[in-house]
Amino acid sequence: MTSYNSRERKRKESFSETDGHESKRHFSFGDDPVVTLEVGPNRVRFSVHETLLCDASPFFKVAFTGGFKEQSGFMELVEDEPDVFERLIHWLYHREIHIKLPRMENTATDGYYQIFRLYILADKLAVVSLKDHIMDILIHEFSCPEATIPTQRIVAYVYENTTRGSEIRRYLATCYLLDDDLDGLLQKQNDWFYQVPDFAVDLAAAMAPWLKGRLKLDELLRVNDFQKSPGGPLK
Repeated sequence: MTSYNSRERKRKESFSETDGHESKRHFSFGDDPVVTLEVGPNRVRFSVHETLLCDASPFFKVAFTGGFKEQSGFMELVEDEPDVFERLIHWLYHREIHIKLPRMENTATDGYYQIFRLYILADKLAVVSLKDHIMDILIHEFSCPEATIPTQRIVAYVYENTTRGSEIRRYLATCYLLDDDLDGLLQKQNDWFYQVPDFAVDLAAAMAPWLKGRLKLDELLRVNDFQKSPGGPLK
């Protein structure tokens, strides 16, 4: 069994951190109870402070304080992946995401796969601030001249694991619109649109503000409508 809390023993019970957004978070655990979560089919065990989970996610708040059996301080998440869940717990304690996204000189796509897996888990568990943090990273990354866009395989994976209207879907559609000329995109992706029809719908929606003249192409990712929590990721 793996206990995340056992790797945090040397951390102070009360600490504050500042990230690139100059936003500060202060944690004071005191006598806060620790809950146990068993994740994945092999039931990898994580021990986490209850308040940290409940403050970040209404899913956990209802589970541990809303009269369900999880009030015993134990929960099973057998359908989720322990390595992704560990990234989520690391973010809860540190507000850090250590995933290297691919650049032009490095065509590996594993970074995108990992960050989208984390986003999908955060979406499932309703950790909105983590979703916003990921969106902030992705939008910043796309602004770099050497940035790449996720492959069709990655996009298909995201669409298989998210719902219509998802911010991450709209982000991907916008990235593809900005990465290629419109005629070339429509010609090259025609067959793919049949395989992932929702992507074609989102691409058309991403085009609309530009076609109506309300926005220039380079302004599409500046519109702050890819985040849910007021004020950005860490507010």
